[in-house]
Amino acid sequence: MEISRAGEARSNGESCTTWSALSSARTSSIRSKSPQAILALFGPQMTHREKLELAAIQEVWYFALRNRSRGPNNDGYDDHEHHYIPVQHEHLHYRYEVLKKIGYGGQGQVIRCLDHMRNTLVAVKILVSPLSSKRDKFQRMEIKMALALQGEGSDEDYNVVKVLKYFDFRGHHCIVLELLKESLHDVIKEAGLRQLHMGMVKTYTRGILKFLCHTKARSIIHADIKPENVLIKDTVTGTIRVTDFGTSFFVKSQPLYVGGTRPFQSPEVLLGYRLTCAVDMWALGCTVAELVTGRELFQSDSCDDHLPCCMEILGLPPRCMMDAAPDGMHYFDRVGMMFCPVKRRVPGSLSLHGALNSHDPEFVDFVSSCLRWDPDCRMTPAQALGHSWLRTAATSTTSTTSNATTTATPGSVQCFGAAERRAEPALPPSSALAQASKWLTVVVEEEETPVEELLVQEEETLVEELVVQEEKTLVEELVVQEEETLVEELVVQEEETLVEELVVQEEESLVEELVVQEEETLVEELVVPEEETLVEELVVQEEETLVEELVVQEEETLVEELVVQEEETLIEELVVQEEEILVEDLVVQEEETLVEEMVVQVEETLVEKMVEKEMTRTEDQVMVMQEEKRKRGRLARIARTIRSLLRRVLLCGGRSTTQ
Repeated sequence: MEISRAGEARSNGESCTTWSALSSARTSSIRSKSPQAILALFGPQMTHREKLELAAIQEVWYFALRNRSRGPNNDGYDDHEHHYIPVQHEHLHYRYEVLKKIGYGGQGQVIRCLDHMRNTLVAVKILVSPLSSKRDKFQRMEIKMALALQGEGSDEDYNVVKVLKYFDFRGHHCIVLELLKESLHDVIKEAGLRQLHMGMVKTYTRGILKFLCHTKARSIIHADIKPENVLIKDTVTGTIRVTDFGTSFFVKSQPLYVGGTRPFQSPEVLLGYRLTCAVDMWALGCTVAELVTGRELFQSDSCDDHLPCCMEILGLPPRCMMDAAPDGMHYFDRVGMMFCPVKRRVPGSLSLHGALNSHDPEFVDFVSSCLRWDPDCRMTPAQALGHSWLRTAATSTTSTTSNATTTATPGSVQCFGAAERRAEPALPPSSALAQASKWLTVVVEEEETPVEELLVQEEETLVEELVVQEEKTLVEELVVQEEETLVEELVVQEEETLVEELVVQEEESLVEELVVQEEETLVEELVVPEEETLVEELVVQEEETLVEELVVQEEETLVEELVVQEEETLIEELVVQEEEILVEDLVVQEEETLVEEMVVQVEETLVEKMVEKEMTRTEDQVMVMQEEKRKRGRLARIARTIRSLLRRVLLCGGRSTTQ
């Protein structure tokens, strides 16, 4: 085994100083180093954060000084979207060597790495930095779901991707998974216009259904079944593994927001119903349809257009389902008519067999049983495994009338018409030449088997032409594969030559180091005692520098503690000031209210006094007038008495004169 320390090895314009626990020959003998040994080797070149990381681990399996601050977030380790910025041949958690990015999404990225502890290739999923407690909760739920589905034989029996380890590194949650091949989405893209062999489609479907049986037994909803999340483990046998549990949850704990990909979302998600494991069966129907047709079944333009797009093929859902939907007002009016906010869609205007481009009744029935509106009426995973479409031999799903069979396009892989070929093992795109030749022998043997007894005599010539066309396409594929294998061999040879050159360079560097060491030993033997004192002084100086560094670190910690204390005191003072301001405001408000109340009372008393004064004035005026009336009455009576007296006097005086 080799323990190498290569100084200033240039790669991508950056200096690289690495230490690996594996030898260049990748032998099984593995030794690790302690963090103290790494500090002794690379201490002056390490950052303060790396030293803190080393203090938290027990042993180092791989280390490289490659990742330097260059991003805008997380001390330069994250980009603008808070994704970790991986650098080739750097270390993850001082154990995994970054080789290549193989996947990227909004929730994280997948990196192909070399595990230097076990000397195996793995896939490490680095989740996006959780900036909020809500996102951190979702990411921890993903890890919890992945671990909940693990168990003895869960990968082999139920096709669950194997979780090897999980850890936190530089503010990111990381999940170590087994390294798999391409996804079903990549298989569909590689097939292009050529449809996938129906036997392989059925094999993939059975694998997904076994996984769904496992999740249903544990009351877990995956909530994002789609071709991108189904990875191939063995291209020959069609073994698959289901991955990505970022949207998974337990049935008893319904989340407020359910994620997933729009073309595979079930109607109960949009209508606001409580979700069950039938959500994954709807997504399975959409996935199988895409495997057969090569395109998405429901090609909606937006979230508002997805449910109308489903109704365009499946018709209107039951009226009871529309009326009882919590979010039904977004899609239906009071009469039950459908809203079409994006573009006009007529419910039931497209048939399912037309959308699937198939007249195979068993296949159409399988997909329609997965796409029933009522979740309780959909097939369960166990019922789907017993469906007649999966139990019958692999046949073509695209069939036309006997008159249309003569128009089969050249290079087609499927057999059209009533006469159909027997099940054939799928040829993987990346299989070796030996496997391809073996596959050809199987095809020849199958052609010799009594297939002719099952075919109509009128269509024998058509079948022979199709077989010839398939053989031509297979030969072309084999030629392409041979060229690829030759290119791979050349690449391997070039890599081996490069490795040999690097080994030679390392040996030369080792020889030079040994020569330098021998020269140093000779010099040390000839050293004068005065030089020994100089060495002791240098040692003392190094110890002093270490002490100074420790003192600086302690001062930094003290400064941080003081800053925290000052911040706490400032916060307390701010809180006290705010309380005083609030108290003053309350006092001012109370004083204003009291003043207003007193003003109102004074005004009311003044008004009452004015009213009383006016009342007294009116009463006085009435009294005066009454007295005046009385006086006038008295004067009138006096005047009347005077008049009567005068009359009497006059009368009396006239009498006396007459007498």
